[in-house]
Amino acid sequence: MFITHFLDQVYEISDRITVLRNGARIGSRQTSEISRQDLIAMMIGRELEDVERAFSEKRGDAGGDIVLEAKGVG
Repeated sequence: MFITHFLDQVYEISDRITVLRNGARIGSRQTSEISRQDLIAMMIGRELEDVERAFSEKRGDAGGDIVLEAKGVG
């Protein structure tokens, strides 16, 4: 058993991956058959695109007008 969040290590040494979240077994897959994106989705409980969209909306860069821009600040 190897427990980590470092995906490079997981893919390097494992044949099978089991995801646990909040004390529950979410699922197991053969390492060679699961993409990193699908693995992350299992780990966080939602699709990665949904998370990226939520962060971009929170940051205000979801395609709206620029409200503040700074250049040469140091």
